[in-house]
Amino acid sequence: MEKHERCTGIIPPVPREAGGFINFDIIEFYPSITENVLRRAFKFARLHTEIQDCEIDTIMHAKRTIVFSNGEPWKKKNNNTGFDITMGSLDGAESCELAVAYMVSLLQSKYEKSIGLYIYIYIYI
Repeated sequence: MEKHERCTGIIPPVPREAGGFINFDIIEFYPSITENVLRRAFKFARLHTEIQDCEIDTIMHAKRTIVFSNGEPWKKKNNNTGFDITMGSLDGAESCELAVAYMVSLLQSKYEKSIGLYIYIYIYI
């Protein structure tokens, strides 16, 4: 068994017949979650749990981000709506996980395989 250099535990090898691992190293994942993707993720989530329209509306409204610097409003490049999944926000990680669960379901449908998910977060200091 090999110890992964970033992990504190030991990852046992996976038998070839059981499957394997695919590593998705996605750069700028939070900003790549569009309003459309998050809405589709909520539609997917509704297949598994009850979510009220007013709850979705509240969450989507909270994604309208306004940034001020020296009293002047700023907006992100290529973003006319103000929609943003912000890292470090109170619900940013939850929105990210919902979008990832939706994307994993798409992969499962496409490849007709059972797919699990492990998220590893790098913290740069």
